[in-house]
Amino acid sequence: MRLVVYSDQNMTISRKRCIESAKKYGIEDVHEWDEEMLHATEFYQLNPDIFQEGARGAGCFWLFKSYIIYKAMLDANDGDVILYMDAGVELINDPQYIINVMKEDVFLFGNNYYNHEWCKKDVIDTIIGDIYETDTETGITKICENPTYRQVQASVIFIRVS
Repeated sequence: MRLVVYSDQNMTISRKRCIESAKKYGIEDVHEWDEEMLHATEFYQLNPDIFQEGARGAGCFWLFKSYIIYKAMLDANDGDVILYMDAGVELINDPQYIINVMKEDVFLFGNNYYNHEWCKKDVIDTIIGDIYETDTETGITKICENPTYRQVQASVIFIRVS
């Protein structure tokens, strides 16, 4: 299993704790990222317009996550597991349990928040489609409360390379 973790200078101690917690469960292959490393990448150099000073999620609204996970997958073998964890996360139990019960190659945790409560409408329309329905009798438009529109947590992601 390979751990991928990122933090800027504000979360360095948390990043170290995250790594220490993973090592307690035998995870020795660690891809540790910081702001300086991210800024030295081709991804950063080719996409300066998505990085904004002061923006949340490393200045790019968390787009870096897919990049650093991708980089960890490049030299992984089929069947290897990549475990991405935000720097503030610490393992409190062996993650092998989750790997043993994974039915798909990606395992995410969910929450009870609906995407429309946290995302702009144009993002929802692009990713999910129109989630609004209008009652033909009253003309009232409301949001469909479909449970498939709930958020997933991106703070811990298990990926089996295939």
